[in-house]
Amino acid sequence: MPTYRLSLLLLLIATNGYAAQEPFPLGELSVEGIYATRVGDPSGYCLLGANVCLSKLPHNPWTQDSWINDWLTAHPNARVVPMSEQGTALLRHAAAARHVYVWIEDGSDSLNVSLIREGRYAATAMIDMEEAAQRSVDVSDADTRQQLEWERAQVPEENRPHRLITNSDYADNAASSARRTRRKT
Repeated sequence: MPTYRLSLLLLLIATNGYAAQEPFPLGELSVEGIYATRVGDPSGYCLLGANVCLSKLPHNPWTQDSWINDWLTAHPNARVVPMSEQGTALLRHAAAARHVYVWIEDGSDSLNVSLIREGRYAATAMIDMEEAAQRSVDVSDADTRQQLEWERAQVPEENRPHRLITNSDYADNAASSARRTRRKT
């Protein structure tokens, strides 16, 4: 196989790794507060965005939340919707751990929106990893922005934050969330 065809094939395979991850049944997750795991998947799942769950300390206040447990019990048919993911490595040449920000929804009812509505978390805790990364570089100080951009460029592309849904779906979801949150207040 000519080199350019092999390169093209590898590029297609790599970009398919970022394809949207399909929603899946809540029963496939084991949830501890805002953290979750999925059998057979080494990824860490999180109910909050904005890079909140990039590191999980055992037995911290976020590992137990009876309100979340009650919502999950009341919605056994809920679906998990992966929103964005990011790989993080503690050491420069170590394998990156994958973190996935998810929404849990049961029809028009959303756990994430309910967490905001009930005052348990601020709406800013629900921005996805990609938006959090964009906001961190959006600073007015040119020197700081240049340093942040240089640091971000050092992270391998596959470990950078990226959405698992389309940008328009993300915008629609954020707008819908804002409308639902305003209706209840």
